[in-house]
Amino acid sequence: MLRQVVDLTTRLYYYIFDRFIIYPLLRMLYTKFNCRFLNLGYLPEISDGKVNTLVEQLNENIDMRPHVYLYEKVLSLCPMYPNFAGMNVLEIGCGQGGGIEWIKQYVRVIFDIN
Repeated sequence: MLRQVVDLTTRLYYYIFDRFIIYPLLRMLYTKFNCRFLNLGYLPEISDGKVNTLVEQLNENIDMRPHVYLYEKVLSLCPMYPNFAGMNVLEIGCGQGGGIEWIKQYVRVIFDIN
């Protein structure tokens, strides 16, 4: 019984922290600093040539590169990478929409669930 109470209290804490502290703070950062991505980013290894080359060719803002690299790493796991012609993409938990903006460069049909 005590374990269930602790578990429920923990879940409630994270729910409140998520909804009323983290997301409002991220919205404030977005409006103040144009922070379009909510992910922590990714820095590829030098040997990951496909991802490095593509991001550098597109001249993405240097501050946004780690976030874009994370999307590119995930997209590069698809056998069709980087040609996604005729494919549909589903973006779940799109946050501020930075990932969708990035993916739109490849794909015409994007579904988002926020």
